[in-house]
Amino acid sequence: MANENRKLSRYLKRKLNLKEAQEEIEQMVKKKAPCHQKVNNHFSDNEISSNPQQSEQPSSEPVTCVLTSQFHEDEDPKNIAELKSKTSSQNSVAEGCESYDSDEEYNLNEKNSNTFEDKDCESSAYLSMLCLAYKLKYHLSNEAFKDHLKIIQIATESTAAEIESAAKCVEKYDHLLMDVKKIFVCANKNCDAILEIGKDGLPKQKQRCRHPFDKSRSCYVLVLPIEQQLKFFLESGGMKLRKETTGYDGTTLGDVQSGKCYREKVRGDGSENQVIFTAQLNVDGAQSFKKSKFGIWPFMGVINEIPYGARRAHMILMALWFGNKKPPRGPFLDTSIAELKHLGSSGMKFGELTVFLRPLVLTTDSMARTVFLDGTICRGEFGCDFCLHAGETTKIGRGSARVYPEPTTNPTFPLRTIEQHEKDLMVITIALEMGKPVHGIKGPSPFLALTFFDYVTAQVPDYLHSVCQGAIKCLLEFWTDSKYHTELWHLNKHKLAIIDARLSQMRPPYEVTRTSALVSNLGDWKASEYRAFALYYFSALEDLLPKQFYDHFLCLVYGLQVLLQEEVAVERVKEVEFIFQYFVREAEVLYGRKRIRYNFHLLTHLVQSALNWGLPWSNSTFIPEWFNGELISLKNGTQCVAEQMVKSFLLKKAVRSDAISLITNFNLPITVSALLRKLLNISQKEAFYSHINQDFGSSYGTIKLLGSALKKKTNPFYEIAILNYLASSDLDGSLKKSTESFAYHYSYKRVSIPQKGIFTTTSYTRSPKRTNFCGYMKDDSFFMIESIISFQSFPLEGNILLVGRVMGTISAVKYSPPIDNISFLNFPGQSRKLIG
Repeated sequence: MANENRKLSRYLKRKLNLKEAQEEIEQMVKKKAPCHQKVNNHFSDNEISSNPQQSEQPSSEPVTCVLTSQFHEDEDPKNIAELKSKTSSQNSVAEGCESYDSDEEYNLNEKNSNTFEDKDCESSAYLSMLCLAYKLKYHLSNEAFKDHLKIIQIATESTAAEIESAAKCVEKYDHLLMDVKKIFVCANKNCDAILEIGKDGLPKQKQRCRHPFDKSRSCYVLVLPIEQQLKFFLESGGMKLRKETTGYDGTTLGDVQSGKCYREKVRGDGSENQVIFTAQLNVDGAQSFKKSKFGIWPFMGVINEIPYGARRAHMILMALWFGNKKPPRGPFLDTSIAELKHLGSSGMKFGELTVFLRPLVLTTDSMARTVFLDGTICRGEFGCDFCLHAGETTKIGRGSARVYPEPTTNPTFPLRTIEQHEKDLMVITIALEMGKPVHGIKGPSPFLALTFFDYVTAQVPDYLHSVCQGAIKCLLEFWTDSKYHTELWHLNKHKLAIIDARLSQMRPPYEVTRTSALVSNLGDWKASEYRAFALYYFSALEDLLPKQFYDHFLCLVYGLQVLLQEEVAVERVKEVEFIFQYFVREAEVLYGRKRIRYNFHLLTHLVQSALNWGLPWSNSTFIPEWFNGELISLKNGTQCVAEQMVKSFLLKKAVRSDAISLITNFNLPITVSALLRKLLNISQKEAFYSHINQDFGSSYGTIKLLGSALKKKTNPFYEIAILNYLASSDLDGSLKKSTESFAYHYSYKRVSIPQKGIFTTTSYTRSPKRTNFCGYMKDDSFFMIESIISFQSFPLEGNILLVGRVMGTISAVKYSPPIDNISFLNFPGQSRKLIG
């Protein structure tokens, strides 16, 4: 009885603190208190400068800009409890974040959230879920998972049946594999026959195709239920994540919803009880083992109507092929397409709603696209999947290759349409010559069954393969490969050493995911490294690559900088089409006709794809390629590889759905809910959805001081800069009141600013390969942050001051290609030159 009273008193105390904090927040919102964060107007909306070659030499006296703060981390332990209770409701995770801060934020609005209902939860309800989440996060083997459960039993002295053994822990999810259908296919490379199954559940030894079944070389497809995964998505907060599809008016381009074809094809019928989700379909191969010819080919879907950063957590796996050859089109796709037809026309019931799922975009690389469409690859005649360019055969050494030179006429070649495709199929059918392609078409596509799906226009030239690992990679190989040592564009060893030295000195901000890689290690570069080189590190080539080739490369650089913006005007995108056509034509002059391969030709289709389906980043294969790696990491051992991947994938979806339900409906301990969110990648918006979080957080964000404070004596130069700033900017005197004494201040080395990133001081040494102390100002100058200070030990309602020096201003000289009649603008993230 004493223990129960003690628990109850702690619970009531927590409830009391929450109510007090809630009342304070409501008063602040009503009064529009100064705790609403505002970044000083000195800062530009262009985020941090991404120029890796910024000068670090100060050029003027210290100046000051101010940030309004709410709280900082690592506060005095005496104030931690009060700090968390007062400010936790003000924290919010930005929509679309792929990673979440270690400091968890919680919603305190009891009226709009079920998080703090009067429902306590026993440890047995979440202990097994934590164990499963830990297993899935770190890919534990069965033996490691068993030992982990034993450790938990010993540490907690729990007698819960769910953690007695690994089998009991996953027992409630055993039904997930019951609906997975397994289809065996003949392993012969020229045979796609479906094998007959015997009484033992395995294929018979003798088959109608006359190819005997070999268990050691078995090829099969695992078909997963799409409706079940869509239900998991909806139960995990899918409706909360759903974005409005009417946010674009046709004047700007951004996510998939901004495309012309999306706005034309995705239209509701006016019923409030019907919700339409659309998906990007992808298929690609990946090797399961380094020394095995057997690999996997997942058929997956990426949901369009949720933020880009949340799409990885809600992938839909429709089918998984395991074998030593490309998956046969019929057995691999037919069952999933039939279910997509049902979900696209009839939908599924979710409460009072009818939810539809319809395919909209096909995102695959050129070699895997033949799985979706029965046609020739890019090496054959009419190998382009977007236009009727036949290509030309040219001799290279002892062999030959197909090239795609760009003609001077405009438009160049007629685009493929669904009507043209159907005409070609009729010609093939009438002639009864299925072996002879017509305009590159060999036979019908499985997507013919989806009458509402235009599978020809739905194709997009994925920029990961066509640009990053295509055109950019080709150019770098031209410049660095020794077999071109006699060519004018070749860079010798001395020049390559200078380029490597320049790249090693470049220090990008945190927003650039990869630091500069050396050209000498070109064979190890990833697609994101080629992209980073073209966007940020290309200036290392200046004065080393001959000017005509360098200026030509700037055409590609500028075009990518436009197309990879978060949002950009349609007029600017249309200008890029002319720039890319110019780039391909000039490439033929500079590098020779025989080197204009298919990847160069695909550049001419990027703009039309952006106009139809949004900018290239919104429908690239970066997410599907990541998902392939995730599936491979789900295996433990060499037996039943595909089954292991599917079981772990479905298990993670089910556990994630249950965890969100548990967090939302029960009063979990804060540490438990935080750990579940971290292990299962559950965002703030999925777990907590209330009026205060939605309005307060999205409107103002949260400025965070990171790290512990160090009390210092104020530098006289800093004091002068602060006084000058107060005289010019602190019109209402609010900052002056909070900083009456300048003798001492509290110094920090890092600050997180919403929608702008993390800024550090020049003295921060823990990220030697990064430059995060530079802010790009609205007056086209750069601000070098020397100190982040506050005159309050606990600046809950105070202000943060950034003190530093102006580094220089933007030069009129731009990194832009020499093309007449086009005005080249500066874009966020674009590299520019400095003066001073």
